[in-house]
Amino acid sequence: MTEQCNRCRFWQVDKATLAAGDPCGEDIAFGRCRRNAPVVIGALAALGVPRTPWGRDTDMESESLSSMQVHLATRQPVTENVDWCGEFREACRENV
Repeated sequence: MTEQCNRCRFWQVDKATLAAGDPCGEDIAFGRCRRNAPVVIGALAALGVPRTPWGRDTDMESESLSSMQVHLATRQPVTENVDWCGEFREACRENV
């Protein structure tokens, strides 16, 4: 078996990119690698942090992100179906 994302138990296909309907096929498709927890993308998180005027004393509590803001600023890596990260785990056929 070829070790690639579309055959890995951690990969979740984006059905909108799946042309032929077979996630294990060779047609191009994209999905998310769910091997590790999502990571906070700094640029997305920065959009949720309020900006304060320069030189003002501020309460750090008021500048923290809410749980929803952190959720919206996190992502899992997007991969193509034929990519491979080196941590391949074979998917059960019934789950594919």
